[in-house]
Amino acid sequence: MIIAGREVVLKQQFDEMLDEILAWYISQGYDQFARKFMKELHDAIVHKIAPFPERHSEYPFKKTPDKSYRRYIFRKKYYVIFKVMPQKLEVLAIVYSKRDLNKLPID
Repeated sequence: MIIAGREVVLKQQFDEMLDEILAWYISQGYDQFARKFMKELHDAIVHKIAPFPERHSEYPFKKTPDKSYRRYIFRKKYYVIFKVMPQKLEVLAIVYSKRDLNKLPID
């Protein structure tokens, strides 16, 4: 999809991480919570991240001179990590913020 002149791409790693999160909620009997989580995440990507990606803080574990790696804090507990390029926005990962982020493979 194109938002604010950029192609928004959800990378495979993001999809896999999201599937893990949703599967855990569902396995705990929180089906409605999982659906709400998914809707709110979609809205955050479409309405908060994609239109204004530079507004969000630099991802501290992948610093670059152009600050192309950014993070969005979702629900106070998760980071949505994305890469900003002139014509493209790649959504790379969604992770629990208490996880050891030094070991998270982001490319």
